[in-house]
Amino acid sequence: MITKLVDSNGQTVEDIEGIQHLMSNHFQQIFTSGLPTDDELERGTETVFTKVDAGMNATLLQSYTEEEIQQALFQMAPLKSPGLDEDAVVAALIDPTTDDWDPDIVDAIFYPEDRDLILKLPIGRSHQPDVVCWHFSATGTFTVRNAYFLGLKIHNRASSSLAYSSDPVSSWKLIWKANVPPKVSLFAWRLANTALPTSATLERRMKILQPLCSYCGVGPECLSHVFLQCHVARQAWALSNLPWNIISCWNDDPLRWINYVGLHLQVEKFDFFLVICWFLWWSRNEHCMEKRFIHPMQTVTSARCFIEAYREASLRSPGRASAPTNLAWHRPPNGFIKINFDGALFHNGTEIGVRVVAQDCQGDVRA
Repeated sequence: MITKLVDSNGQTVEDIEGIQHLMSNHFQQIFTSGLPTDDELERGTETVFTKVDAGMNATLLQSYTEEEIQQALFQMAPLKSPGLDEDAVVAALIDPTTDDWDPDIVDAIFYPEDRDLILKLPIGRSHQPDVVCWHFSATGTFTVRNAYFLGLKIHNRASSSLAYSSDPVSSWKLIWKANVPPKVSLFAWRLANTALPTSATLERRMKILQPLCSYCGVGPECLSHVFLQCHVARQAWALSNLPWNIISCWNDDPLRWINYVGLHLQVEKFDFFLVICWFLWWSRNEHCMEKRFIHPMQTVTSARCFIEAYREASLRSPGRASAPTNLAWHRPPNGFIKINFDGALFHNGTEIGVRVVAQDCQGDVRA
């Protein structure tokens, strides 16, 4: 960040407008020139040496004197913007005489809040030489394996803006393991397979005349329009309080879309997302079939009540009863009698029946 400049008259300029004006004039003078005539060009080229003779070469190879170095530094300082060079290291910020941070350099380069934090950092006294570290590994050591995975990650990020699992089995598990009613899971499965009869799909298969959205009539009623682009869907997602930056990541593949949302949302929010999609499709059918408009607020409210009621019912419902096990009859030990009994209530409700069987260790009936 440039905080001040010195003009050609030696005056220091520190205000922003003055710095901008000075820089603008400076570069205009550099890149602006008159149109010289042919005679002027010829006279100029005559003064330029076309060959480097032995005397000129000897002058170029001479070492710089102390006066020349000092003059070059003084001429460069007002024009050089403050800041570290490209290959500068942390040692450039440390005063070698005090072996501590140089407050003037740190103050000239960094913002006040960063400057205060840097000056509070303790400096090690071991004076170890600088080393080159690989930023993308925990140990700082470069390995071909780590570089390969880094390149693969960059390639995948460049080829697709969506971060989804490449395993289709994992994608389907997100749908079937969601804590939603079976009809919602089945709907999500149909959505992922592009099996919902939108107008755009019917137009391709049956050549219908009106593939436009029945709500807005702006664009063709494809899956992305029904669940994202239509103003009804946008209002519903806005009212749902689900993060739009995640919901809106559509990549022309419903399965990837559902998988991306499932990987970036909490489990309960993902269940709510599937239910809202189901209600958006239901409200679309109500509008197409019954000509009844469902307000987005009603859609979101119904979805929220629906998922909450389902969760409460799931908590109250008892576990699935285990199937009765058929136990085989075993003989009693020697010297014992096993008694089996059963009872029944007859249809008229006034009589009951009881039967008792006693068997010995040989299985013979004794009573």
